[in-house]
Order: sequence, then C-alpha cells, then structure tokens
Amino acid sequence: MNAPGSLSPSRSLTVRVTLLLLVPIVLLLTLHGWIRLEMRRADLHAGAVRSLDNLGHVVALSLNAFLDGRSLDQLGELTDGLSGAEQLRGVLVYDPQGRLVHRSRSVASLALLVGPLAREAIGAPRPFTRVIQTPDDGDQLACAVALRPGPGGPMRGVVVLVRDLRSLDDRLAQFTREITALGIALGFVLTALTLVGLRGAVIRPIGVLARHAERVAEGSLDEVVDVGRRDEVGRLAMAFDRMLRSLRAARADLDAEHEAATSLERRLQHAQRLALIGQLSATLAHQVGSPLNVVLGRARYALQQGVHEPRVERHLREIESGAVQISQVIESLLSHARRVRGRTEPVDLGALARTTARFLEAECEAQGVRMSVEAEEGVVVEGSRPELEQVMLNLMINAIQAQPSGGAVEVKVRAGLSDEHGGAEFSVDDAGPGVPAEARAKVFEAFFTTKAAEGTGLGLSISDEMVRRHGGTIRVEDSPLGGARFVVRLPQTGHGGEA
Repeated sequence: MNAPGSLSPSRSLTVRVTLLLLVPIVLLLTLHGWIRLEMRRADLHAGAVRSLDNLGHVVALSLNAFLDGRSLDQLGELTDGLSGAEQLRGVLVYDPQGRLVHRSRSVASLALLVGPLAREAIGAPRPFTRVIQTPDDGDQLACAVALRPGPGGPMRGVVVLVRDLRSLDDRLAQFTREITALGIALGFVLTALTLVGLRGAVIRPIGVLARHAERVAEGSLDEVVDVGRRDEVGRLAMAFDRMLRSLRAARADLDAEHEAATSLERRLQHAQRLALIGQLSATLAHQVGSPLNVVLGRARYALQQGVHEPRVERHLREIESGAVQISQVIESLLSHARRVRGRTEPVDLGALARTTARFLEAECEAQGVRMSVEAEEGVVVEGSRPELEQVMLNLMINAIQAQPSGGAVEVKVRAGLSDEHGGAEFSVDDAGPGVPAEARAKVFEAFFTTKAAEGTGLGLSISDEMVRRHGGTIRVEDSPLGGARFVVRLPQTGHGGEA
C-alpha cells in the first residue's frame, strides 16, 4: 500500500505528464500576459503624458490671458481651483527667476523636487513633462509651462502641473487581475482536456499495472494482468505476467528447499539436545542419586524417630522436600532422554483430566486458583496413560504457577472435529500473564523457561516429546481468560507415533 499522503504511481505519472505539457503553455501565457501588461503600462503612461501636456497648453493660454494687467500673486485662487481637476494633484507657480510664488497645499512636499524643473522650463521653447520620483508618494508626473504673452514675449513665470501616477497603478492592478483570471481559466481548461486525453490512453492501464505490482510487493504472486491492449502498454503487461509465472515457480522451489532445510535443522537440534540431556541425566543419576538417597533416607529416619524441637523438625522437613525436588528433576531428565514409549492402551482423556485435576486440588486451594474441567464423553485415544497423565499434569501445574495471586484454570477435552482423521484435543487455559510472542518459538525447547530461577525449562520440552511420540502436536496461543492456552491434539485410536 502507499504511504499516507503519497501519490499513487498513476497519479504521479499524471502529474508529471500534465506538467510536461502545461508548463510551456503556462510560461507562454505568463510571457504574453507580461508583454500585454507592459504595453498597457506604456499606453497608460503615454496617455497620461499627452493628457497633462494638453492640459498644460490650455492652462498656459488661460493664465496668459488672465495675467494681462495682473501679477503672479493673483494666480493663487485660480490655481487652487485647478487642483483636483483632470486628476491633478496640485499646481505650483514660479516667478521668472525660478522662485516659488504660490503652491497648492496638496503639493507642499514637492516644492524642492519641482524647483529644478521650473528653472529648466524658463529657457524651454515649449512645455515639457517629466516623471518625479518621491520617497513617500511614489511617482509623480509634472508638466512645466512657461508663461509668455506670445512667441518671443517676456517671461512672466512658470506654472508646474503635478499629476499623481498612483491612479495608473490602480488601473494596472485591475488589468493584472483580469489577465491573471484569464490565464487561470485557460490553465484549468487545458488541464482538464489534458487529463481526459491521458486517462484513457496512459493513466488507466498504468494504474492497473501499478495495483498488480503493489499486490506482488505485498507477497501475492497469484496475479493475472490483462489491460486489454495490444500496444506498448499491452506488451508491458504480458511481460509482467511472464515474470510473475517465473517468480511463482522460483518461490515454490525456494519454499520446498527451505522447508527441507528447516526440518533437517530441527531434527539435528533435537538430537543434540537429547544427547546432552542423556549425558547429563546419566551423570546426575550416578553422581547425585546415591548421595541424595542417603540424605533423604536419613532425614525421613530422623522424622520417624520423633523430634522434640520444632525448629529441628522444620529443618528436617525442608531437607526432605529439597531432596524430593532434586530427585524429581533427575527423573524428568531421565524421562526426557528416553524416547521409548511405554505400553499403550485405550485412554479416556476426560476421565484422565478429572483425575489429574483432583490430584491438584490442594495446590489450587493453596494459591487461590479455581480449576474447572469440561470434558466430552467417550473421547478415547490409544496411548501411554503415564505419559499422557504427565503431559496433563505439567500443563496444569504451569497454569497454576502462572497465577501466584489467584485466578482461574479451565481444562477442556473434546473430539477433534476439525481433524479429518477424527482424534481428540484437550486444552488448558489460565488467566496469568501469558507467553510473550517472541518466546513462543522457544517455549518447547529444553532448558528454556520464563520462570527465571524457579523453573528447569524441561516440563514443556518433555510434554512436547511425549505428545510427538503419540503422533500429536502441542501449541501455545492467547487465552480468552487473558493468559496462555496450551492445546494438545492427538490422533484417533490406532494412529499413534513411533513406539
């Protein structure tokens, strides 16, 4: 599956192809829009210059007529009336020496910047327009007009008309928005048309191949790829199909080799463990068995003779208990090393489970564990009663010991209905901490234990060996009670394992 937030292969291809086709178009549209914008800017600027020049001529004629018989000081009221007309920001009036005579309040901050322009206009033959850049008000358009009664007449002064170019910026911004909206609309239309064309020709068959490839990456090699095409994409699908057939054959060979190697390794490991246990048990039986019998015998003899001091009697009881426990460990080692199954007979698993549970009633009561047995009638297998009893005893004791603070143990016996050969199944559930997932593969190995110093690691290994000698299996899984469930499956009567 794709990671969250990542594009699928088909979508990624769609994006790349769409970008490949649309980027040049978008660049051309952007270039066209920029050229149109610059042309529009130039047209607006030229129009503003022409408009201000024309206004300058008209103002010059009007002021020359007004100044007949009047002085420049009398232009103040008239020029103030011009401010705000024809998008004018203001008017400044200079005398023939270039000194400021009058200015509109709206252009007071421009007096120093406009002064050189006015002095230049004194000697100019005709009105001219310049752009003045201000730090606070942006670009301003100034038209300087010399006031003369006629060609070659005396200089009366200079009038400077100032227009704010920021109004042009507003018009350019509106034009930019229109161009941008048109470009976006064209981009959407072209994108939609491109995607429609790509979907049927490329994206859909590539998507089919991508989905099959994802399932193959997840481990499924049973895919059959058919995109319904006979072009390059169809040939790619057929090549993919042939590759899958080769992978299936190779995986079958690898699985068979791995299974054979694993089986051989298990047999070798088991044989090595049995050899080690055999050597160890023989050594213990010889080196420890005789001294242990002496210790146990002396302790029991002392107890039989009677002890008057409670402290001494307690110590003797502990010696007896420890010696018995050591003897049981040695017997477990010897039992695990012996691979010969005892005499077989029909064994009623339900009756055996109830008998074993009654044997453990005292231990259950001591640890506050409630044990229940649910057994179907007539569940009989052919096997060794002592060995099957030992398996049940080991599993029940483990379940009790897994709950030192009290709990529940459920024992169930039933016919193996899921087994095509019939047979039987019994399980032991507890409410303890369970068996960690990482320990389940080793829990039936000799000397492996999760009980730290309290366990020998032989109980489940011995049980596994005994069950396999009966041709059965034993497994561990999670229990509905919250702990572990051990399940033993045995074949029907007459289908036992090696004797």
